Amino acid sequence: MVVGQPGRSAPSVTELALRLRAYGEEHGVPEFTGPEHPLDGERTWRRLGIAAGLALRSPRTLLPAAVDGGTVALLLIDDPQLALPAPSVERTKRVLDDGISSAELRSHSAALTRYAQDRGIGMDWNGGAPVLRLPDGRIDVRLDHTADRIIGLEASAA
Repeated sequence: MVVGQPGRSAPSVTELALRLRAYGEEHGVPEFTGPEHPLDGERTWRRLGIAAGLALRSPRTLLPAAVDGGTVALLLIDDPQLALPAPSVERTKRVLDDGISSAELRSHSAALTRYAQDRGIGMDWNGGAPVLRLPDGRIDVRLDHTADRIIGLEASAA
């Protein structure tokens, strides 16, 4: 089931699946191009669901649904009532702290850049050190460029 905004027709499940397959073919993601993908636990389907949401950009909310025989269907939902609140320094720092401590990221700088773009957060690369500019302040990010890892976040109010 795909839920859309009132007054707009929601894209069909087939349309979203075709968009996801095209993304997988373009970017070499075999999990998005095959008819079925065996999962080795909750962590795998969560990662695939998050990746699908990022690839499609919208819909954004992921809900797992257990089906007989151990199958998990991932429902991606788009509805204005599920929109995130406007970014703030406190919330953004908490999200970044949680993300870098709980997610397996190959490139922290790429993930940070994508997050800033998706959330509409201004980002400058001040001599190789990212600075996130939010309405209520800023977050200075310290990177270990060798490992492409965030090693520190310093938040300050406007």
